[in-house]
Amino acid sequence: MASQPVASQPVITVEALTKRFGEIVALDGIDFSVAPGTVLGLLGPAGAGKTTAVRIMTTVLEPDGGRVTVAGFDVVTERAMVRAQLGYTGRSAAMDGSRTGYGFLLEAGRVARLPSRIAERRATELIERLDLIPVAHRIARACDDIRQRRLDMAAALLGRPTVLLLDEPVTGLGPAARLAVWELLGEHVACGATLLLTTRHMDEADQFADQIVTLDRGRVIAEGRAGLLKLKAGGVLLEAVVHGLADLPAATAALARIGGGVPSVTGRRVSVPVTDGKSVLAEAVRELGEVHIALDDLHLRSPSPGLTEVFRHQRWS
Repeated sequence: MASQPVASQPVITVEALTKRFGEIVALDGIDFSVAPGTVLGLLGPAGAGKTTAVRIMTTVLEPDGGRVTVAGFDVVTERAMVRAQLGYTGRSAAMDGSRTGYGFLLEAGRVARLPSRIAERRATELIERLDLIPVAHRIARACDDIRQRRLDMAAALLGRPTVLLLDEPVTGLGPAARLAVWELLGEHVACGATLLLTTRHMDEADQFADQIVTLDRGRVIAEGRAGLLKLKAGGVLLEAVVHGLADLPAATAALARIGGGVPSVTGRRVSVPVTDGKSVLAEAVRELGEVHIALDDLHLRSPSPGLTEVFRHQRWS
């Protein structure tokens, strides 16, 4: 049996992880780690490999190659020890036909080996925090998908696990429910827990995660702090506003030649990330002038606080 990790060691390590489903390569040798008491956002489009990675970490799937440890325990050879450390979403499929929402949470408490009084108190607290009172005494399986997701989240948080793995925890939730979830997760991490969450929402990863690992087609294509990823993507946007829509194609082609990524177009505005703002501005004036583009505006600006603009220039499909 592996020993408990010391505080300086990563809580989650993923080394050369691979997974295939027939001819489909879901994970192609990915590597990353999660430090204690931090939040890692696993970011990427649908089909990038995020859910497959989480299912391996929770011991639901076995990897085809590489190694994963959680809290120092190997997910293949020490499954029971891994599961004892974890809270995770994905258990809503286990809701049977007779258990109420409250009963589902009490069962999660039993699995987590909580004393019954503590499980009851935590279940009541989470039902109130996640606005589940209307369904607490209804059959869980009969609830709509959104409330089932909230019950699943409550079950993951019930035992105050030291490691939390959440697969797209706020997908489909409204603004108020999203806020409630983020508040709960923030409190959990503030108490020392380590969190890995997958998301397709780039701004959420930006706001909530300490570190971000971006997957595409089973490979890591970017990783680091949000600010560093923005810097690597250019850090500055060059924007041109053309006078007439007929000039958009020529303006887009000109900015593509001088920018550091694929231009994006909104209305009459064309923007592209650049690395050297001052010199590229003069170059843009020359390029656009040579093709006789009439402009209403040409300027540099910093990217928005979100990561959306950084990754919109990467070709996800």
